Amino acid sequence: MPVAVAEEIDESESPSLSTAPSSPPPSSSTAPVESESPEPGGPDVKVEASAADGTYLIGEEVPVTVTITNIGDADAEGVIGRARGMDDLSFSVSSWHWGEFGYPGGTLGAGESVTLELTGRIKDWTGDGEPHFMVSVETRHDVDPGNNQAWYVPVSVVSPEPLQTVSGVVYGDADGDGRFDDGEGLSDVPVKLGRGLPVDETTSGSDGRFTFTDVPRGVYELEVPQLDTWVGPYTYPVRVDGTGEHTDLELRRSSPVSKTLEATLSFDEDSYQPGDTAHVTFTLTNKGDRPLTGVTAYCGGIGDSRDLDGVNEREHFGELVWDGDGVTIAAGATETYHVTGVVREGAADYGYVSLGCSFGPKGTTTGHPWAYDTAKVPGRTGKAAAVVLYHDRDGDYVFDDGEVVSGVTVGIRDRDADSRLLTAVTDEHGRASFGEIPAGVYDVEVFGEWRIRTQLRDGLEFEPSLPVHAQNEENENTFAVVPGPYKPLPEEGDGAGDSPAGAPSKDTQGPDERADDVDELASTGVDALTLGGVGAAVLLAGAVTVVIARRRRVGGSAE
Repeated sequence: MPVAVAEEIDESESPSLSTAPSSPPPSSSTAPVESESPEPGGPDVKVEASAADGTYLIGEEVPVTVTITNIGDADAEGVIGRARGMDDLSFSVSSWHWGEFGYPGGTLGAGESVTLELTGRIKDWTGDGEPHFMVSVETRHDVDPGNNQAWYVPVSVVSPEPLQTVSGVVYGDADGDGRFDDGEGLSDVPVKLGRGLPVDETTSGSDGRFTFTDVPRGVYELEVPQLDTWVGPYTYPVRVDGTGEHTDLELRRSSPVSKTLEATLSFDEDSYQPGDTAHVTFTLTNKGDRPLTGVTAYCGGIGDSRDLDGVNEREHFGELVWDGDGVTIAAGATETYHVTGVVREGAADYGYVSLGCSFGPKGTTTGHPWAYDTAKVPGRTGKAAAVVLYHDRDGDYVFDDGEVVSGVTVGIRDRDADSRLLTAVTDEHGRASFGEIPAGVYDVEVFGEWRIRTQLRDGLEFEPSLPVHAQNEENENTFAVVPGPYKPLPEEGDGAGDSPAGAPSKDTQGPDERADDVDELASTGVDALTLGGVGAAVLLAGAVTVVIARRRRVGGSAE
């Protein structure tokens, strides 16, 4: 069976640097001029390399030691290292392994030497000849390029033949004992065998068993999709080395943890300042009839400064830290845990700090319950806050020419603060402007005889919101509106607030009249086509934002 290997892009493959001396400038005299020989001197890098002892399978990583020495009398600049397989061996070392000596190159002083411990990967080998690879370095103005290569670096590789069999069973561990029992096999499950790219695929039989034949020896992964009722790792590593350990494999799937484990989390305070230590309470309930062991918290966050810091440190999360041993929750028990984290400086630009975690045994987060909370971080102001409304008459989810909705009152309220409702009225561009307001995430609502369409094209529902960031020049979100039941403005004392644009107490025109007004708008010269292009992009961006920015104290949902 031929093996397809995922093509890795070796970032170190950058344009070569020429070491040829430049041509001398032409003489201003027509008489012959005796040229002077250049004085010797300059950088001169040489390289030595070796692969670690041992025998490796195709697809396996190989430790490589490379020593680069500048034996010249000048600093070597732009020093770049590379490695590649020779003859029938495909071998590479990714650029990032080289550190400063990856592209665009590092500097090595005259007389200096550096030894690098790298990791290469055997991508493929035909089994013919003696497998070996080469390592090379280059630098600008090298006086002796002849010692820049270690041409023959041998490595011992297991031949891909004789061909092998890979077999096993996909099973749902119904009794949770961690092993395959009769009747637990899962039928009709797609199973792929690959190394980066699939090389073969099959489907499990009625007893959950699968078999791949004529498999060249090497390192592979077995890929199994997530199922509605059974979850587990997406891939399973397998070494096909002829020992027989790659037959009778057991690919375990388990019932989603969220079926038995409920989770909530909440910040202990409603408001913090950057640099504060925030205290958070986790509540975990085991609704099952067996204890849950090794339960940890995976709090990956979005990856920016609004995320609570310290979630991967035992100092803050104790036994619940993701790479820790976890905690045990007895059957039917509810346990409360107190953890801490640090509010980052940039959280004030967002106006809030957030924490989202999934809970369950480490290894995968699929099927784990998820909980989320935010707290206010006040003190900074965002610019040009606005909401744009349009009537999507043709239902194409695009802000088209003639779909502007004006004269409609829009209200926003900071979801993380006990603040008043702010209102503004959409202008001839459909834009309700709120000016400069405190940073944060604002819930958005429309008053009068329109309502915001809260369903995306794919059927997913979202909560209308307006994120306001202190560093953005504009903070704008666009929503489609549809005719809906009349919604009056709150009366004074019922949450009514400031009206930056002088909003009326209610919408004075119905949705049909509003829809007719867009035709008149087109005749006024408003470039609604341009608004359509911008609005569509903003709508898509807004959809992403509101999915992430959920309401506070969300818990119990499975990922």
